[in-house]
Amino acid sequence: ANYLFDATPKRVLAGVDFTGQRRYGHAVENASIIFADYGPSRQATFVTGPAALPGGGVAVRGERGLMQIDQTLKLWTTEGYREIRSPEMAFTDAYAAMFRDFWHNGDDSRCALKHCAAATLTAFAAYESACTQRYVSLPLRTQYAALEVLSHPPTPKPSPSLRIAVLADAHHEWTLDGVTQSGRDGLIDALKALGHSVKFIEASAELTDDAFDGIDVLTIYHTQVKTLPGHRQQVVRWLERRRPLLVSHCGIGAYADWEQFRTAIGRHWVWGGESLPPSRHPHVPCELTVDDPDRFQVPWEAAWLPGDEMYQALGESAAIIPLATAIAPDQSRQVYAWQVADRPNIVAFLPGHRADAFSLPAVRDGMKACLKLLVAADGADVHHG
Repeated sequence: ANYLFDATPKRVLAGVDFTGQRRYGHAVENASIIFADYGPSRQATFVTGPAALPGGGVAVRGERGLMQIDQTLKLWTTEGYREIRSPEMAFTDAYAAMFRDFWHNGDDSRCALKHCAAATLTAFAAYESACTQRYVSLPLRTQYAALEVLSHPPTPKPSPSLRIAVLADAHHEWTLDGVTQSGRDGLIDALKALGHSVKFIEASAELTDDAFDGIDVLTIYHTQVKTLPGHRQQVVRWLERRRPLLVSHCGIGAYADWEQFRTAIGRHWVWGGESLPPSRHPHVPCELTVDDPDRFQVPWEAAWLPGDEMYQALGESAAIIPLATAIAPDQSRQVYAWQVADRPNIVAFLPGHRADAFSLPAVRDGMKACLKLLVAADGADVHHG
C-alpha cells in the first residue's frame, strides 16, 4: 500500500487475535484486521490469517474501477474487464523476485530498509492500536513492541485462597450445543478462577454435621422453599458464629418457610400468598453503578450487564448498606449488592442466573469485592455508628 500510494499511513486502527503465538522468537498475532488511513480519499484495509480469504491478494479500488493484483493484473472499469500478464509478475519465488529487485535498483529498491522500516512501524502501530483500542498516529512514538507487553502480563498480587462451600441447586438449567449448564456452574467456575477452592453441596439433600467443616465462606445459591432440619441446624450455627455468608442471586428466594433466615439476609424474594405483593424479575440488560466505593472496591464506576433477571419488589426485612445498584432500561432501580447493616458477615450479590454472566469481568470484580468484605467481617463484632 505504501508503494502504491507513494506514502505512509497517517494513522491506523486495528484489532488482533493474540494467544501468545511466537514466530522467529517474536510475538505475532493469530489473525488481524487493520485499517490504515493515508489521508484524503486514500485508505487501506489489511487482513491477516489464520487462513487465506477467498480471492485473496491485493485489491485496489479507485474512482474508476477495481484492480486485483496476483500473478495476473485484473482490471474492472467502466470500460469493461481485462487481464494483463507481465513476465515481471510471472515469478514463482517471492524471495528471488525481492533480490532481483534489490540488485537492479539498489537504494531505490522496493524492499530497501527505508520502505520496510515504515511497514514494520505501521505493524507496530497496529498492535498498539489493538491493545489500547484507539487510533494510533504515525510516526509511532511508542518505543516498545505492544504484543511483547501482552506476552508478559504482570503477575497479580496473590489474594488469600478461600475454601468456599456452594450450597446450590440447578436453578434454570438449560442445554446449549449438547452441554447442560446453569448459573450454579458459572458461579463455581468464577470462584475457582479467582483462586479459591470450592466444595459443591446439593441444596436439595440433607446436610450432615460436618458439611461446613474447614469452610471459610458459605455461599447460598438455591431456591429450595422448604427448609430441611439439617439445613436449619447447620446454617443457624453458621449465622450464630457470624461466619461469612454470601447470598448469590437466587439465594434470596431460599428457605421461604424460615423467617429467621429471610430476616438475616436483609432482602428476600416474596413468592406470593404473603402479606406483600410478589416480587418480579423482568429479563433486561442493566447499567451497574457503585453506591459505596469504599466498601465495594471494584475497578469501575459503572458497568453493563446483558439481559438477565433483574429482581424487583423484594421484601425488606433488615437494614442494609447498598453497595451497588442496577438500573433497567426504563430507569427503574434495584439494589444489586448489599451488606447487612447489623450483620456485616452477610453480603448479597445478584449477578443473574446465566452461566456466561459469571465470566464477565464486572461480575468477577464484584464477587472479589464481596469476598473481601466478608473476610474482613469474619467473626467480627457489630459496631453501630
